[in-house]
Amino acid sequence: MGILRISILTILLITNGVNTLHLKGKWDPSNRYLFLTKFGFQRTQIDELEATRGYIYGTVNLENGVSNTQNVTDIATLVLVDGEFIMDLYGNATKSIWTQNVTGMTYQESQWLMETERCNKMFDKINSLAWHKTCSPTGEMDLLRSVPCSSSGLCAEEDDPESVVPNSQFTFVVQDLRQPRYWYLSLVACKRNLTTCKWETTAIPRYSNSSLSSSSTYSLLTVIYDIWLVNGEPKLQSFNQFEHHFSFETHGIAHMFFIFLSLYIILNITAHIKLVNNCSLHVYLYLTHLWLASLGTLLAAVHWGVFSFDGRGLGLISELGTVITQWADSVFLAVLLCTCQMGFSPQCPSIAFQSCDASKALCPLTSKVFSSLPTGFFHLGKFSHKLYSYDPIRENIYAKPSTNQKSTSFWPYMILLVTLLVGVKTLLYIWAMVSFFVFCYFRYYYL
Repeated sequence: MGILRISILTILLITNGVNTLHLKGKWDPSNRYLFLTKFGFQRTQIDELEATRGYIYGTVNLENGVSNTQNVTDIATLVLVDGEFIMDLYGNATKSIWTQNVTGMTYQESQWLMETERCNKMFDKINSLAWHKTCSPTGEMDLLRSVPCSSSGLCAEEDDPESVVPNSQFTFVVQDLRQPRYWYLSLVACKRNLTTCKWETTAIPRYSNSSLSSSSTYSLLTVIYDIWLVNGEPKLQSFNQFEHHFSFETHGIAHMFFIFLSLYIILNITAHIKLVNNCSLHVYLYLTHLWLASLGTLLAAVHWGVFSFDGRGLGLISELGTVITQWADSVFLAVLLCTCQMGFSPQCPSIAFQSCDASKALCPLTSKVFSSLPTGFFHLGKFSHKLYSYDPIRENIYAKPSTNQKSTSFWPYMILLVTLLVGVKTLLYIWAMVSFFVFCYFRYYYL
């Protein structure tokens, strides 16, 4: 069963990709904390407020259509903070908490007390700014939502239904007139006690207190979420299709890949017209590099094109394009290595020339060979090359057919070199993917 869960998680990580801004999934409050995503919202323009504001909207419900008969709307809290508060929130969510005066309590109560102390530390700075209808009516920022929301309506904090995006249960509106800014979205297994206005954990039930007996059911519930993060009001998606679903630092990335793909197509056509009849090893490798690079760019362009419409893209296609691009770089590196004084001739046919003895008659050279020599070559003194040598003092030259000289094949060495480079690139990429998987696995199961 554990292997099956690991396999499913691996497939989800590969297929969803890391650039998903349409978030869909489930979460168990017993895991205490879930970091959902980081998103960069663009700077808000005064003359285009609706088109340049940031919006976070969606639904958070109980799994499998569980009826909310007990009005369970405070299993957890959906938190939106910027970079100023994320370290306090995330740092306190991961570090150990030790409380005093736990004598006389059961183990379950002491654990509940420690997790409750963690919740209060996490929200210590946020409490002064976050608006709440009961506990913080003077708060200036809208940062919190109690989840799951009511199955028949909006979240408890949504006091103005007109401001909620249609078919959603909550909406955050982000506006910054000064600069673009990153915002961080998280789910935290903490709820606010409306009587004391203190935070309490829902990750661990407190069995001994009858007044909190309902909390014993929290660990048995699972919430499912479907959340969108966009730049610009959702109804204006067509206003700028290739920036709506994108974080501000990736604006224009779809255009960039479309342009690169067009340039690669032109370069491929030109290179094949000029070099298709050349049997050089360098040409074969170079054309292979162009095809691989074009294929990788095509897959990336398809991913970003789909992403601009659904906010998820094709994660598997994107990862495959990245691997193919790495292979293209490896082949191009092999081309560079075989042209940097490694003894490989760029010409397929070869003719060997040697100096003649004085007793031998001068052998005429073809006009094709003479045409390849620079002007004034016969007056430069001695000149030598791996394929021919010439002594202009005696001016005795004869041609020696290359068929009499045993040639060395370059293909075994080049195949080994390309295989080595491609293998190293692939292993490094697999290593990075495994490291990412291990990080996500431990974050999902142990955080």
